[in-house]
Amino acid sequence: MHLNVTFTSETIRASEAELARLREEVAREIPTEYLDFLRDTGSGDLEANDLQLDVNVAEEVNVREIFSPERAIEQRHYWTDRVPADFLVIADSAGGNLICLGLHDQEDRFGAIYYWDHDSESGEDEEPDEENMTRITDTLTEFITALHPASDVELAEGTTGWIDPDFLKSLEEQG
Repeated sequence: MHLNVTFTSETIRASEAELARLREEVAREIPTEYLDFLRDTGSGDLEANDLQLDVNVAEEVNVREIFSPERAIEQRHYWTDRVPADFLVIADSAGGNLICLGLHDQEDRFGAIYYWDHDSESGEDEEPDEENMTRITDTLTEFITALHPASDVELAEGTTGWIDPDFLKSLEEQG
């Protein structure tokens, strides 16, 4: 599986012991594709990127960090009351949103990648549900190969937007 973006932090490749601990903590089957990715490619912070797929979500989808097995376990505990149990949080996206891996028993959902939108999650006294989740790819491979450096993203003709003046200045200073 080819990652089109680079890690900006130390790349952490998972050991067999870390993967075994993740499987034990999750206590359900985890797609081999994901475990292989953690072992072979690794985890860490990513350069600015965008998902180049036509996805029906309110915000642009990107990945700031792909979680190591240890961080995925931490995230599972942290989000336990907000993300349904048949999902594993594997990465974070801008704006407090998450990227999740489907651990469903249903074959057509097992291994699919979902975008979790914090703006429309269940209320505090409600069980977490999937109302705020959007399936974005059928597999991790599709998701990973659709990530591209932000500078490679082509804007639609006539698209406009706002950019923070301080950020623009820093870009201009970089050349």
